[in-house]
Amino acid sequence: MKRSVRNFLGGASSTLPASSFKACRSLPLQLNILSLILLLITQSVTWAQSPSPEPAQISLAPNTSDPVWVGQKVTVLVEVLSKTFFDGPTLLSLPDIAGAVFYKPEERALVSSKSINGQTFSVQVHELSFYPQRAGEFTIPTFKVRFGIAGSPGETAVEYSKNTQPLKISAKMPAGAEHLSILISASDLKVEQTWQPQPQEILKVGDAFKRIITFRAPDMPGMVFPAIPFPQIEGLKIYPSRARLNDEINRGSLIGERIDEITYLCEKPGSYSLPAIAILWWNLERREMEKITLPSVSFAVEARINATPTEQSPPKSDPAFSWQNAIVSSLLLLTAIALLIRYRRAIQQPFIQWQKRYQESEATYFNKILDTTTPTQSLNALNQWFPRSKWSHHHTTLSAFAHEQNSEALIREIESLNQAVVHNKTDWNSTPFKRALKAARKQYKSTPSHSAAGLKPLNPRH
Repeated sequence: MKRSVRNFLGGASSTLPASSFKACRSLPLQLNILSLILLLITQSVTWAQSPSPEPAQISLAPNTSDPVWVGQKVTVLVEVLSKTFFDGPTLLSLPDIAGAVFYKPEERALVSSKSINGQTFSVQVHELSFYPQRAGEFTIPTFKVRFGIAGSPGETAVEYSKNTQPLKISAKMPAGAEHLSILISASDLKVEQTWQPQPQEILKVGDAFKRIITFRAPDMPGMVFPAIPFPQIEGLKIYPSRARLNDEINRGSLIGERIDEITYLCEKPGSYSLPAIAILWWNLERREMEKITLPSVSFAVEARINATPTEQSPPKSDPAFSWQNAIVSSLLLLTAIALLIRYRRAIQQPFIQWQKRYQESEATYFNKILDTTTPTQSLNALNQWFPRSKWSHHHTTLSAFAHEQNSEALIREIESLNQAVVHNKTDWNSTPFKRALKAARKQYKSTPSHSAAGLKPLNPRH
């Protein structure tokens, strides 16, 4: 009797099996009715349920225009869903894509909620920016999204690691821009040229001045602006500086800026002309090529007039006075040597202590990491440096620190280093790892809460 009831209640098919009806005949009428009601309710819930959406989805933004032009910003959205709410940071392991710039401009995500198939979900929307730098087909490959979802009260959070679906993007080159190595595609572009100081029509040998060129455009990071070539000019020494990139994000709107500075030093007399610079760009609103021209500058350089004989010839000195100075200087030198010999140990001791502290300092071991080239060397140097860093006071491993700081670049490079060591890869590139580690170290040191860590309380209780 009990076995028949158990089998009947466990059924999940849409039609009742014959064996179930036979079992019902041997049961009291009330139990039969209750069993039928429970079965119908279970079947109705099964029919009403729809497949839950994937917790991590990737898609193009709805306002993406078609076609996509080379250099144009393409907004890519990663949507993360939770039936409760999120626990901890969400990490996106973005891939490197040849011929394109793909990055996350803001660390924050847009948080909201929405209903899907009758269920309410907490939603995180992460906005990514994709800039194609050449014409053709691109594929954003699958990448990992790591996030935590909180459970019901009293339950622990669940960590998820989901892969996105690949996404294809097609980029087109405007007519007339085929010969350009880098194309700027923007709704508005400002390019300014300033001088410090303004070069005069006539300059002297040894004079110097700076030429400053500034790019500025909305929806474009400074990294995608082209580098201006500055050709060498006979008679002028050229000293280019590293470009400064300034990106401003105000209420979700990005304005990128790149500043190039070059210093000119006049070495030889003559007539000179710095040529004009023409910058072609694609206007997304007008759908046409436009040109911005920075004007040329011409000037002459003259030789400096020699100083007068009076200025050139030093005053004659008294021979007797010169001998007295030589004797006094010799006595002072001998006295200094005698003192150094007598007190050399006391003088050397502070230097020896300083040298030991320097050799065992965190900076020395960090520089050893920067000098490595192979994965094994980098990992060994990293293991020697990490216990001496401030991170080790709060984190057991570098990976734990990277996850807490939500440093996607450092997480990605740590994984790459570990894979290179395990598989003995000889083509591993250490530059991205060192760059990510330097940036995280600099940011950590500049954080007031971390720099003040370990200080004793001002008013300790006795």
